[in-house]
Amino acid sequence: MTERRPVTLITGASAGIGAALARTFAGKGHQLLLVARREQRLLELSDEIAALGQPRPHWLPVDLARHDATEQITAAMERLNVEPEIVDSLDAATRTGTRFAYRNSPVWASRSWKTTLSSF
Repeated sequence: MTERRPVTLITGASAGIGAALARTFAGKGHQLLLVARREQRLLELSDEIAALGQPRPHWLPVDLARHDATEQITAAMERLNVEPEIVDSLDAATRTGTRFAYRNSPVWASRSWKTTLSSF
C-alpha cells in the first residue's frame, strides 16, 4: 500500500480566518485540502495560491453542518491519497477553533480528527 501524502486540512477556508490560514500555510510550502460550502470561493482561493507559485490546493465543497460531512471529507482524502498532517477546524457559529498536529503522534492512529470534524 502506498503511503498517503500529508496535507494541511483547513475547514472554513472560503473566507476570513480560514482563507488567511490557507494563504499562510501555502506560503510555507504546505500542500492544502481546503473545505468550505462555497465552491466558487474555494476555486478562486486555489487559483490565487497557485498563481503565487505555491502548490495548487485540493479543495472540496462540503457543508460541515451536514451529517455526512466527515464521510465526504474522508472519501475525498482517500481518492486523493492524502491524510491530514495538520487540521485547522473553525466553527463560525460558535467562533471556536481547533488545531491539531497529528502526523507521527499517538493520536494519529485513532483518527480522532474524524471525531473532531464530526463535532461541529
